[in-house]
Order: sequence, then structure tokens, then C-alpha cells
Amino acid sequence: MLVLEFSIQTGKLLQEMELGLVRIAIECEKNTNEKMKMMDEPIWSMYCNERKVGYAVRREATDDDLKVMQMLNAASMGVGVLPIKGVVTEAEGELLLI
Repeated sequence: MLVLEFSIQTGKLLQEMELGLVRIAIECEKNTNEKMKMMDEPIWSMYCNERKVGYAVRREATDDDLKVMQMLNAASMGVGVLPIKGVVTEAEGELLLI
């Protein structure tokens, strides 16, 4: 499992979404001399609608991440909002899924 934390601000991402289709692309600089697997790369460049917006950083999944992914197991695509009570510890409100 690969978990990447994007550095883009939520407000900026929502602005892009208001304009229509959002395309997020990530790339890593793979050094041909190293034998590291692509999924093990720690830092990725992040692009949103063909503009560089920062970096994505690989991190280990937390228990909260795994709970959210389990809830989304049946979803194939889309954007929505999940209630987070009982899903994310010490949090209230909703979780925006993009």
C-alpha cells in the first residue's frame, strides 16, 4: 500500500475543482544507479492541472487511514463527504474525499 501526503492546500484544490476536471499527476526522479523500487521513493513532485504545486511525501498509513480506506473499499470513483465520528480519533465534523 502506498500513502502519499499531498502538500497542496485544500482551498487551492477546491478552487481547481470548481473549474471542472482536476488532473493530479505525481512523478519521482528515479535514479537509474539505485535499485530502489518506485513505490519506495520518499518524495514525489506533484502537479495539478499541469502546474507544479509542490511535493507529495510517502508515509506509513495510520490506523485512521486504514479505517477510512476500509470504508471506501466498495467505492470505485467519485467525490464525497463522510461523517468522521468513530472513524478518525479525536475529531468532529466531516471528512472531504477527493
